[in-house]
Amino acid sequence: VTMVSSSLDDGIIVIEASGFSTLGNPISTSFSVTQDTTAPIVQIDTPIAGDGIISSAEAEDLVITGTASPDSVVSVVISDQTGNEITTTADVLADGTFSVTFDISSFNNGQVSIRASDTDPAGNTGTAETTASLESCIGNCDDNVCTFDGVCDPFESTDCADCSFSCDNDGTCDSNELPELCSSECGSLPVVQVTLFNDRDYDTLHGGDEEALSNISFYLDLNTNGVHDAQSEPVYTTSGATSIVVRPGSYEIRLISSTLGVYAIGRTQEMGQQSFAFTTSSDTSVEIPLSIAQAPDNGLLEVSSEDPEISVPLITPDTDLNNDVDPNSGLFIDSFPSNLGSYTISEGVITVTPSPDLVEDTAILITYRVCDLSGLCSSPQTLVIFHFVANVPSSPSPQLSPTSSPSPPFSSFPVSFSPDSFDTITQDFTSLEFYSSSSDAASFG
Repeated sequence: VTMVSSSLDDGIIVIEASGFSTLGNPISTSFSVTQDTTAPIVQIDTPIAGDGIISSAEAEDLVITGTASPDSVVSVVISDQTGNEITTTADVLADGTFSVTFDISSFNNGQVSIRASDTDPAGNTGTAETTASLESCIGNCDDNVCTFDGVCDPFESTDCADCSFSCDNDGTCDSNELPELCSSECGSLPVVQVTLFNDRDYDTLHGGDEEALSNISFYLDLNTNGVHDAQSEPVYTTSGATSIVVRPGSYEIRLISSTLGVYAIGRTQEMGQQSFAFTTSSDTSVEIPLSIAQAPDNGLLEVSSEDPEISVPLITPDTDLNNDVDPNSGLFIDSFPSNLGSYTISEGVITVTPSPDLVEDTAILITYRVCDLSGLCSSPQTLVIFHFVANVPSSPSPQLSPTSSPSPPFSSFPVSFSPDSFDTITQDFTSLEFYSSSSDAASFG
């Protein structure tokens, strides 16, 4: 016979059984049991470690106390958020108190959970749970310390903001700004040292001005917002080879030469300038060796570090430019024999129209440069266009090509053609088009 007693109150329950014997006489019996469905009450004394924060010293000998059913055995489990867990048991004294000790020095910083459970003789289990914060640190464990490493450690106060290094340059030393990094007023740049050097004789290009690349202003844009944060106090470089030393963070480094004009280093291009964002690691400082030298072959200004190596156009002063600079490509015709024809520039294309007075095969020599919008240009490049009046021989094929082979964006595209006659030659840097008076345009290259 199965009986359900869950609806009865805890306490003594009397069970009676009655019936008849085989002779028909009434018979009965009874007995009593004690029903106990109430779980024992378990409590953990809080706050843990007196303040809810477990220090490194407390983590080695952490005492957890509480109360449970007298003369029972309590089980206590402590765990961190990464899966570390320790379980132990303790006898509950006659007064209902218990005490256990843990060594959680190997646990990871952060929240730890404590759970205590007690099972009475009837099989009922009572539990209690609480949490605490483990803030065990290595080294400086002072309150409100800010390491500015980008990670908010438990021993760092919420006043550390995002716990990363910051200089807002507002003249006030905020809690997440270190005076030794942001200057005593927290109003200037991080520590930066720079010396750039020119390892090529500049006589041939600048008429003896060997200091052209030495007299350079150095600027930082800390927020990469286009504002030169060091504009008021540029660092003028001198000769010699040193390195740039910057604090952790992302900087846009710009260089301005008083001799060559404005140019910069980098990944984006606007108004002929280039900038490059050096992102340093989380180390205290990172050295970025930086050298500037004119490449011997392609007329580019090489700016190199260990990684990466980049190149930017070498720019030279020019004060006599006219309106023939194409604003899209920067193409500029330096010299053109006007007695042999005319030219136009549009969208990076040089179009040459030979003079109708030409009665014999002629080579038209053009000197061009690529300039930025401030009038600073590359070194001159030479382009030769061969104009054949008629009856072009099939061999050797006439060619349109520069007299030299500079590196991109300047390229040579030798082509062969055999129209009876043509009126216009168009040269861009990806294709070559001939416009014939007797047929549609043909493209080569």
